[in-house]
Amino acid sequence: MINIIYNEAGQDMVLRAEGHAEYAPKGQDIVCAAVSALMLSLACSVDGESAVQDGEGVLTVKAVQSCDNSAKFELVTDGLMLLAQQYPANVRYVNMHATGTDELDLQMFADGAAGGDGDAAGEGAAGSGAAVQEPALRPAQERMARRSRPGKVAKAAAVPSPAAAPAEEAAAEEEKPQSVQEAEGEGEQAEKKAADPAEKRRAFGKLMQGEYAEEFEEAMQRAAQMAVQSIRENPQLNELGKVLAVLFACFCILASFGIGNMSQLNSIAGNMNAAFGVPTIVTGLALMVVTALIVIGGLKRVAAVTEKLVPVMAVFYIIGALVIVAMHAGNIPAAFGAIFKGAFNLQAAGGGALGYGISQTITWGFKRGAFSNEAGLGSAVMVNSASNVKEPVHQGMWGVFEVFADTIVVCTLTALVILTTGVVDLQSGAVLANVQDNALVGQAFTAAFGSFGPKFIAISILLFAYSTTLGWSHYGTKAVEYLFGTTGSRIYKVVFVGMTVVGSTMKLGLAWDLSDTFNGLMMIPNLIGVLALSGTVVAITKNYLDRRVKGLDIEPMWSAFEEYQKQEEAEAAAEAAAQNGQ
Repeated sequence: MINIIYNEAGQDMVLRAEGHAEYAPKGQDIVCAAVSALMLSLACSVDGESAVQDGEGVLTVKAVQSCDNSAKFELVTDGLMLLAQQYPANVRYVNMHATGTDELDLQMFADGAAGGDGDAAGEGAAGSGAAVQEPALRPAQERMARRSRPGKVAKAAAVPSPAAAPAEEAAAEEEKPQSVQEAEGEGEQAEKKAADPAEKRRAFGKLMQGEYAEEFEEAMQRAAQMAVQSIRENPQLNELGKVLAVLFACFCILASFGIGNMSQLNSIAGNMNAAFGVPTIVTGLALMVVTALIVIGGLKRVAAVTEKLVPVMAVFYIIGALVIVAMHAGNIPAAFGAIFKGAFNLQAAGGGALGYGISQTITWGFKRGAFSNEAGLGSAVMVNSASNVKEPVHQGMWGVFEVFADTIVVCTLTALVILTTGVVDLQSGAVLANVQDNALVGQAFTAAFGSFGPKFIAISILLFAYSTTLGWSHYGTKAVEYLFGTTGSRIYKVVFVGMTVVGSTMKLGLAWDLSDTFNGLMMIPNLIGVLALSGTVVAITKNYLDRRVKGLDIEPMWSAFEEYQKQEEAEAAAEAAAQNGQ
């Protein structure tokens, strides 16, 4: 028999295993292998002093008490207790700090009890009839035992020995009443269900949402704070964060010339040419002058006027799009059919190019999605972070809504306007003659509003796209200031203004290709940061939803950073005191 003792001496935790299991011949003894694996795993994983092998069949693991070491000892001792319960004739576990340890048999290491004589050990265990000591349960184990069905946690002495005679077991089964046998069969099925990993995960989730909801919430907050703290204190991670910040700033500058300048101004110039016949070079020069006045000269009045006009134009655009779709409601099913047909390229299924067609659809979807809503770029963070809301999740929800409104609502309406008005052949996808790609929406609006349609779209795109250009000039300026200071930002502004003419006159395909490339580069460091902080975001979001939606009485989690959390707590306390005073 293997005798295992757990003891504590001062600040040390000691786990000692001595003896031989003698369950099977050497090399086939699964009990010995299980004990050895658990003990050696513990010895290799604990911090500080670990294992001392005093001789054959004797192994001692010793470690200083700490949070990490205690958790490892607890995990291993749980496994050893299960082995002692399952194989009472081969393994004996004793916790010297368990309840009732004063009644322990201190002669357990006497001759014939634990030595290398396996036969003596086996006879002593089986012949004496003494029950194997039930390991003391910790509070957590006791709670789990109470939740289990009656008889689920059986005593070690009641576990049948693997060496029991099959004839005796069969005879005992025949003597049992049929009702008892049926009940035991149901119990076995319940045990199998309870042992299922998926069932265990579901049970654990319910437990965390129920009795231990508050403890779980606190643990999530602590985990988030510890994760952030570890990142801040880890020199290597700090260096990685600095590298990612520099890369993000560099790529943000490039993206400001792509998505924020050339592609936007190219669309403006194309639509102004299609609607009013204005040469692209004239549009580019005019916008360069206005951009210089705003970006370099600080002409805030023009920017303020644009800020007022953009929301109004957005409302008129959505109303106009809805009117057009309603006028051509009969073509909506065919339009959606063309969308799905083109998305999955079903015509290519017989030619073996289905995979390529779908991959192209996904690629273009990512490109235009990033261009439209800037999700994943990290650019919108520069605006949302400047808000004065107390709850970060509140502002984050607005960011999510922006993506939904832009992509699902506005982009879908635009697609239906183009497809339902006959500007594009639904069967082949070919564009009507003499219509430029960036003037498709204007041509579609002609169906409802006549010659005014293209002019309305040209003015709308002028305001929408140009306001985006001004916003990206701010993003690029901040990125340059991070890298080079205010001196570098002046040079950047001059270059940005000059690129307006280039963007207005360059080929449409080149403008989009540069924009897509710069967007992809900007995404790389940003998404790495998003993944690294995903756990923190989940913890803060869960805290917000539990308080605001579920109505749980828990402490607010405003930030994973301790200093900001304390600052917000102080402000909240001051506000509560002021309200109570009133």
